[in-house]
Amino acid sequence: MSVNETYQFYLLIITSSFIITLFSETKNRFLFSILIKNNKKVNINIISIMMKAAAFIILLIPLVNRTCGADTYTYYRTYVSNNVKGLDFWFYLLCKVLHKLIPEAKIGLGIISFFTLLIVFIAFESVKKEIEIKYSFLAYYTSLYFYLYNYVRMMLAVSFIILGYSFIVKDKKKCAIVSMIVAACFHRSAILVLAMYLVLINFVKYKKIIISSGIVGVIIFVNNPSFFLSLISIERYSAHISISVVQESSIGLGTFIRVLPIILILLYYSNHFKGNMMYNLLIVSTFANLAISYLGYYVAVASRLANVYFVFHLLYAVPWLLRQSIVQKDKYKIIVVFIFYCGLNYYLISQNFEAMMIVPYE
Repeated sequence: MSVNETYQFYLLIITSSFIITLFSETKNRFLFSILIKNNKKVNINIISIMMKAAAFIILLIPLVNRTCGADTYTYYRTYVSNNVKGLDFWFYLLCKVLHKLIPEAKIGLGIISFFTLLIVFIAFESVKKEIEIKYSFLAYYTSLYFYLYNYVRMMLAVSFIILGYSFIVKDKKKCAIVSMIVAACFHRSAILVLAMYLVLINFVKYKKIIISSGIVGVIIFVNNPSFFLSLISIERYSAHISISVVQESSIGLGTFIRVLPIILILLYYSNHFKGNMMYNLLIVSTFANLAISYLGYYVAVASRLANVYFVFHLLYAVPWLLRQSIVQKDKYKIIVVFIFYCGLNYYLISQNFEAMMIVPYE
């Protein structure tokens, strides 16, 4: 494909997938009931499942068939290698096991991509009673989906982080922690999300210690930004550190676009959610994303971590608010703002397509 055809193709993928997802969430009478324990009935929406499956296939086929992506051939070499030593042992072990069963690297990595995408769909489906998941899907399509075309290992970890977020929505803390630990097994950087979550759920109990540590950390960072950067001892990540950028960088508009609309919407309803744990997690996650994004001006890789890991607010804030009764009078205004916001996010990520080498599509 040409460059222009690729951009049109990518836009068609997410647009058609969202439209199908949107219709899949409309009410219909094609329900199939099954009995479970204690003679309880569970209604299964057959049409919704079929439409979600169609959206899934539309997303999956171009993903597994691609040969573009800056890191794609590196993953091919990793897949066929017998060496399982590396930063993230379990991912390499997964590749080695798959290679024994399926020698072809493209097929094996395609299977990993299949399960990566499937986990996200399962995560959203599991919270459809708590949030308006069609807008979670929209946020994922426009802001995270295309990272799958290049960052195979990281996005596998991200899928488990998103699953962890869904457990948070359902107030299943232990399940959320387990899911985040699994994510960290596949990509060590995911441990940052786990650490943040552990701090949040223990904040009330250890408030003074956490606040004091935070204040000390800010003071140290303001006076000597390189102090924290020097803590990155792993050569692979320390190579991304550039102290000279500290004096030269300025805060980009894209950093604010990714968080400011969500912050404003959440703060607008702040009086109605005092003491609400879910609201507190969403608002803190938004500011955490902003803080990690700022760190990206010192360590380039931090921006990627912010964009793919600290996305609880992106995927769940507005969809959660849309289920709250006090928001109903503003519902359609928020939906319009959020759709426009997701469009801007897609525009921002599309600016990196050439750097990711997923343009043109091959």
